[in-house]
Amino acid sequence: MIKYADIKDFSRCGEVGRHLYQWLETKASNEDGNKIAVIIRAYDCESKIWVGYVLINQRKIINLPNQKIDLTDVTKILGDIKKVKSFKEFIKGSCDENFFKDFKEV
Repeated sequence: MIKYADIKDFSRCGEVGRHLYQWLETKASNEDGNKIAVIIRAYDCESKIWVGYVLINQRKIINLPNQKIDLTDVTKILGDIKKVKSFKEFIKGSCDENFFKDFKEV
């Protein structure tokens, strides 16, 4: 199961939505103390991954499509995985899409 996969320098958070699995940086990489999130969507569609910041209190999404992430363990479980540049594209059609509809994406 994907929720047990290890991603180097990230901590597993488990299932955070329907078919959404999240990992957070173990140490914040920016001065604001925000941690990069890796979210994988699997089992309800073609497996895909999104990387960036989800700032709930600010209702803001920051995409980091060029962030280098070691997905060795993930690909052992899911095979090839599509990296998505936009969170809106990533979440489209999921049960959790409505929750994020008012978030600003940058």
